[in-house]
Amino acid sequence: LTSNSVPLIVQAREQEEKEDGIHQLLSGMEVKGNISALGEQDIYTFVALAGSKVNINVSPLNSQLGLSLQLLNPNGGLLIKRSASSSEGEINLQNYQIKETGIYTIAVSAVSVGAYKLSISIDAPQGAARTSVLMGESQVAVKGTELKQAILLLVTDKRGQPVTNADVVLSQRMVENIPSSKDINILANALSTSSTKPMSSRIQNSPQVAAGDTYLKTLKSDNYGLIGVSVAVPDLTRDFQIVVKVPSFPDIDPIRLDVKVIDEPIAQIKIDKTEQNCGSKCPVGAELPEPWRATFLDDEGSGVKGVPVEWLVISGGGKLGEKSGETSQTRIKLES
Repeated sequence: LTSNSVPLIVQAREQEEKEDGIHQLLSGMEVKGNISALGEQDIYTFVALAGSKVNINVSPLNSQLGLSLQLLNPNGGLLIKRSASSSEGEINLQNYQIKETGIYTIAVSAVSVGAYKLSISIDAPQGAARTSVLMGESQVAVKGTELKQAILLLVTDKRGQPVTNADVVLSQRMVENIPSSKDINILANALSTSSTKPMSSRIQNSPQVAAGDTYLKTLKSDNYGLIGVSVAVPDLTRDFQIVVKVPSFPDIDPIRLDVKVIDEPIAQIKIDKTEQNCGSKCPVGAELPEPWRATFLDDEGSGVKGVPVEWLVISGGGKLGEKSGETSQTRIKLES
């Protein structure tokens, strides 16, 4: 199908399980799967925005499977583990609240072999169209090399649904070239156009505002609204940003991904301690008695300055593991 020369892709609602890989799901899909050997796990993934409500149903097809389901968060942590109440029973997960935008994993297993059906629906939060960063938001790289982590982006519309075939433009901006508000005002006064758009809109879309930026590439989002790309770092020790724009959605603000460029690779990461167990001396809400510390060293043992570090703090009211669906988490972003 085509509309205004833009190709449209129709995804079948009913899918067959992929035997040789991970099956990616969209809201409204049904998958017919099969557990062919004891101990086998079928793996599925789906992308969801923070604030979404997810419904998952797994039911046996003409067999007594004894189904089990696990839901894992984008970091691989276990959120939910459910088992059917009987060998013929099904599993229903209803209105599960997604707390973090990202790629979630469903693992289906059983105590015997046989076929099953899995269905999923995702009630996404409505609002402005947006570009979300799933991987690669802040990185460190040695000059002249490729970023260690690929960049993974998600484009969603006002309904919170993934956008297929959206053009996504990536450019590189050296940190010292980021225009100040004064620069933008000067550029605004210099523009002469008969456009009826407000000046602020013309400035945002004008290539003059991005003077000094280097065009990298234009990519298209896939059937799931995802864009993945690897980026090479220039052979200069200069920090830069990757600017991401979606021209066909002018209401989506550009996002910027920070890259810290260093001369030599990080040879060693030292963590002072990996566990603090202070028992009753650590009441809930109080600071831990000792700080956590990470040190980044080069080949000569010298510290590497400016490395962006993200600490993920997970609290579970004393219950983690299988009960980790009850946990809360906080991200703390710092630089060395």
